[in-house]
Amino acid sequence: MSIFTGESHDERRHLTAVAAHPTEFIVATGNRIGEIFIWYGLAIGSAAMNSTDWLSMLLPNPDILEDDADSGTVGTFPSHSADAQFDDIRQLLLEKHRKNHILPYCPVHPSRVRKNLLHWHCQIVTSLCFTPTGSHLLSGGLERVLVKWDMTECLGGPRQRRFLPRLSAPIQSIDSPGGPSEDTIVMTLSSNGLLIDHQYGFQERRSTGDLLALISLGDGGEVVK
Repeated sequence: MSIFTGESHDERRHLTAVAAHPTEFIVATGNRIGEIFIWYGLAIGSAAMNSTDWLSMLLPNPDILEDDADSGTVGTFPSHSADAQFDDIRQLLLEKHRKNHILPYCPVHPSRVRKNLLHWHCQIVTSLCFTPTGSHLLSGGLERVLVKWDMTECLGGPRQRRFLPRLSAPIQSIDSPGGPSEDTIVMTLSSNGLLIDHQYGFQERRSTGDLLALISLGDGGEVVK
């Protein structure tokens, strides 16, 4: 999913792309300086809600300090302001709990959400997409490079990324419709072009509007020559 806005807020907090994990309580966000944050632990499932201490997940994490506004870092959430904004949700959940309502999941207090930073892009992240099982995250930007992050270990990292470089135009959006090895990727580029490489299954097809590129990335992650 891609998000484009014309406002000039703080570039690190300005989200430009968002993707939701298909099976877990995980969300990926991209910003204007090329950073990708993996937000995880956003909620707990019904099984965890059977424990006696799940209600504590609705309260602020005592180990999280307030953000340092001058540090230039993105904290998970400022504890005080997050608690005030979360209070309506907390009261609603507590009311449902008192009435013995069955909830499929329960969002946790913002201060208990965790994040992991993935950083390769040097410019704005224009699109993010999880593969159907969530084992990989696909990212694209103005560099004309598709990045494939392995989410099975440590939620991505330098050793778990592969590249498809030298695309004919910057990436606008990415989709992963599936396939036997989750290796089918559909991208929309910012301009028309034509590039076919049968060895690596890379094809670009010219359309009347944006370019749709049908891409197959095998497990080898080889660079297209």
